[in-house]
Amino acid sequence: MRWDLVIVTGFYAAFATLLERTTGLFTPWGVVAAFGGWAVCVAALAWPCPRPAGRWLAVLLALATIHGLYRSARFSRLMYLVDLEAWALARTALLAALLLSVALAGLTFWPRRGRAPALATHLVGAAVVLALLVARALAVPASPSPHIDVFTSATRAADYLLEGRNPYAGAYVDIYAGTVGYPPGYPYPPGVLLPEALARWLLGDIRWALIAADAVTVLGLSCIAGRLGAAAAVRWWLPLLWLSFPAAPFSREQAWVDPLLIAAVVAVVALLLEQRVVAAGAALGYACSVKQYAIIAATLVVVAIAVACPRRSVWRLVAAGGAVMAAVIGPFLLVDPASFLHSTIRAQLAQATRTDALTLTAGLMRCCDVRLPGAVMLALGLAAVVLGAVYLQRARSRDWLAMLRACCAACTFAYGVTFFFGKQAFLNYYEFLLIFPVLYLALRNASSAGTGAEGAPVPAIHI
Repeated sequence: MRWDLVIVTGFYAAFATLLERTTGLFTPWGVVAAFGGWAVCVAALAWPCPRPAGRWLAVLLALATIHGLYRSARFSRLMYLVDLEAWALARTALLAALLLSVALAGLTFWPRRGRAPALATHLVGAAVVLALLVARALAVPASPSPHIDVFTSATRAADYLLEGRNPYAGAYVDIYAGTVGYPPGYPYPPGVLLPEALARWLLGDIRWALIAADAVTVLGLSCIAGRLGAAAAVRWWLPLLWLSFPAAPFSREQAWVDPLLIAAVVAVVALLLEQRVVAAGAALGYACSVKQYAIIAATLVVVAIAVACPRRSVWRLVAAGGAVMAAVIGPFLLVDPASFLHSTIRAQLAQATRTDALTLTAGLMRCCDVRLPGAVMLALGLAAVVLGAVYLQRARSRDWLAMLRACCAACTFAYGVTFFFGKQAFLNYYEFLLIFPVLYLALRNASSAGTGAEGAPVPAIHI
């Protein structure tokens, strides 16, 4: 029994289901279950010397994926549905994806002589991916103007940029009339603004940038599986596990920007697996230009490189990342430093703790009337990063796959502490957290140090 695989895939499936049922909002049972599952998952991720995944990986990926697709086909919903025909097509695409995934499982596991034709497996796998991407894309026309400040403010910011004005100094409408406890504004760094403005200019809706990011994530996960010599079916089950996230249409409707960060993180891992440190640094720099808490993953990646690789690799990674960050953020910071820093940093630090968030801090406020000070939340987050760095130091290995898996474990731990004990964390935060267990599963697709699942060579660390 490969208990780490059972626990990690089980956690992904259960947490994804919980997020779909609660839409990422606070419930007492939900936050307790999520925290407990996360703690068990972290222990499984950090468990040393896992045995080869073997056939267990494909079995567990298929079960978790089909479960997620069943939940998607039956329970997916949008909050601000307008175009019923577009949503009916999306639901049809989800149902088709479920049926095709069952066919893919048949190609993967049905008793037979020899192996199933790779062509048939690739055709069915590609059809499932296409159906799921179409379902996510149809959420855009089905809900063309969701009543959420993420969408309205990001759309206005893109319009400001296309008009040649500074989005960080612009005025924004408070669609909630002061009921949410924070003023309207544009809180995201330019790594979000630029692709969403491009999507707004080309296709009329900022959310097409998020759909494109989903496609990049699928490509990255497929590349990781292929690099490690996965069987044809496993190369599809890994991205399909991610695409089976049952709350994805709802998340894309809301215009939450985390798909851009997820795509960047997957690109970092895929490039590090290839030991292309400069390109990985560039992707990491872009990730830090997307969302403020990307600095946690960036810190732990730098520590992992510093622990396992020559010093020159660290400098190359940091230099490439710094150059990309400077190119993306620099122009907006230099034009109006006060407005930029206020929108992206000061306003975020000033936000009050949200009692509707899926966090333990919200639970303490609701159930015990205990309010954690902001300094305590910050200290817990910093402590989690430090502990993650210490773990990476202790997990030092010449096995590059083991170091990348250790980095996924450290990120899962650090982000879990930061989110569960933070001011706010909703569905999109935890959707981002779940990419690290998925990446761990992708990197478990190896039989031993130095070889992939079917003997594909994995080079020793020399970057």
